[in-house]
Amino acid sequence: MKKSLHPLLLKTKMKHTKDNTQKHKITDETIREENIKESEDNADVFFFDSKEKIEEETHNIDEKPSDENLEKQTSSDDKDLDENDKTSEQETLSEDTEENPSLTEGGVDVVYHLQDKPSTSFIHEHKLKLIVGLVVVLLLSSLQFYKSQLKPVQSNLENYLLEVQEGDYFSHVLNKLSEDKVIKNKTAAKIYAKLNGLESVAAGNYELDKVWSTPEIIEYLNTTIPHDDILVKFHEGSWAKDIAKVIAENFGFKEEEIIALWNDKDYIKTLQKEYKFLPNEIFENEKDKKVLLEGFLYPDTYSFNRLSTLEEITQVILDNTEEKLELISVDLEKSDMSFYDIMTLSSIVMYEAGEEADQRIVAGVFKNRLDIDMALGSSVTVCYTIYEFDDWEECEHYANLQIDSPYNTYMYAGLPIGPILNPNIDAIKNTINYQKNDYFYFVADAWNGDGTIYYSKTLSEHEKKVAELSGR
Repeated sequence: MKKSLHPLLLKTKMKHTKDNTQKHKITDETIREENIKESEDNADVFFFDSKEKIEEETHNIDEKPSDENLEKQTSSDDKDLDENDKTSEQETLSEDTEENPSLTEGGVDVVYHLQDKPSTSFIHEHKLKLIVGLVVVLLLSSLQFYKSQLKPVQSNLENYLLEVQEGDYFSHVLNKLSEDKVIKNKTAAKIYAKLNGLESVAAGNYELDKVWSTPEIIEYLNTTIPHDDILVKFHEGSWAKDIAKVIAENFGFKEEEIIALWNDKDYIKTLQKEYKFLPNEIFENEKDKKVLLEGFLYPDTYSFNRLSTLEEITQVILDNTEEKLELISVDLEKSDMSFYDIMTLSSIVMYEAGEEADQRIVAGVFKNRLDIDMALGSSVTVCYTIYEFDDWEECEHYANLQIDSPYNTYMYAGLPIGPILNPNIDAIKNTINYQKNDYFYFVADAWNGDGTIYYSKTLSEHEKKVAELSGR
């Protein structure tokens, strides 16, 4: 009697050794019934991977059997299974496997895959494609970044006057534009100029705008004939008399005649027809005011025709003031203070603090004092009261604190009678959007030179901090 087969329900995946892709399937549906029953009770997964058996089976399944030869093929395989059953069991249990088997119900379904390792050329090709892909991604990212750096620095109109000196290289001009935040990236600008052959600029004055893109600015500088106007700069926080001095030095006018024009009531009334922002409060306390137009002569860099009259120069300045105020029109409208009071308080805030955060806190301190009718006690208003001084400490000298002047906020509660300097747009905005706080005192560290501002809630705290900083 023939010995019964060991239970074998195997489904083994094997890849053809010649083309690595063709699958072969051998199905034995004729295994004896008793072996199937035995297999269902005891079957488990065995690893069937001996090289000899794989080669033998590969040879047997080298060509996929056609439907009409399937029966003969199966019969032949049946005999092979009987003859090699015992040997196959031992080899399967003793040797390491290279392929995983699986089993199916109702019969034996055996599939072999012989999977070769990827060839060296395939690996190299795959790596090359990966590298090329990464390079393409990097190039596209770099190109996108480069284009973004050529865009305008802002969307709001802001005039910028550029003065190019004799001997200035175009790269130096681009460096200056980058420092003044007229262009985003000087390196991107230089690349654009180089690629497009736009690397020349003539000495002279150029009027640019910060809403222009870098290509627009570069092309403008390369194709525009600069004008021969006089370029002057009024520093932020300038008093009207400082501005008058700069104008006098560049145009040959006398400072006294400039101040006289800015105090001419009839002239200012004609200006009010064109510049609606000039308030009637300008004329209040007229005799006590230093300069009627103080606070409205916007500090900036200007380009004037060298043949300009004083009236024309004044109108150019007021045109700029009007443009700047338009930028914060929403902030001005929402404030509960009058426009003239805003300009007055802003001038004090700007004199007291330079940084945005400090300006907002200082403005909050002054609002706290104004709300309880407490004197502002600002030493910078005393500076404006004495008007001529050599050292800032003169502004806090006890004798000067007693000067009877409507500008002296130690002597009189509330705001002074008008602005004490010409504030910039940031100071005005920070004053309107002041930070609410519970401070009533502050002191700037002018003794140690860093200008740090310290805030206090009570007078005793304030005096202690002043003594500490001054070394008293």
